[in-house]
Amino acid sequence: MTNDNAKTILIIEDEKFWQNGLKKLLERKGFKVAQAYDYSDAISQLQNLNPKPTLAIVDIGLPSSASPDNVYDGFHVLKALQKQCIYAIVLSGKLDLANSTPISERPEVLGVVDKIHFGSDPDFSEIFLDKVNEAVNFVEVSQLAEGLTPEQQSRLIDILLDSSISSV
Repeated sequence: MTNDNAKTILIIEDEKFWQNGLKKLLERKGFKVAQAYDYSDAISQLQNLNPKPTLAIVDIGLPSSASPDNVYDGFHVLKALQKQCIYAIVLSGKLDLANSTPISERPEVLGVVDKIHFGSDPDFSEIFLDKVNEAVNFVEVSQLAEGLTPEQQSRLIDILLDSSISSV
């Protein structure tokens, strides 16, 4: 069950199994969920969602509407997200995470999740939700820091570090 103040997460995933599973998982944790199944649908959602989503979950292996042989339209989605200053967690079963450094270094990407481990890792849901919560917290802090002077930003960092250390 979501409330009116819940953060919206946009899931961009072409496989219904993943769409439905992630939607249920996120809604159980109190998030609002919007869904898109391909690049065009994602762009439409980004234009129509108000307020814009706090975070996007993007499958890199989206089929391309321009070329059926190209299954990496998720990269185009990431470019669109970056232009709108929306952060993302990349989700894919087609990535070798050992070689995913270029994706994880993109400024709009806050995490990478390998779908392959879903079936073999009993803690997949917990790991995924931890990444989502970390990303949402990062976005919220980033929004707080916008417009602050460097001194105020430094003080905000000190406060956040103090509170995270005391909660350990």
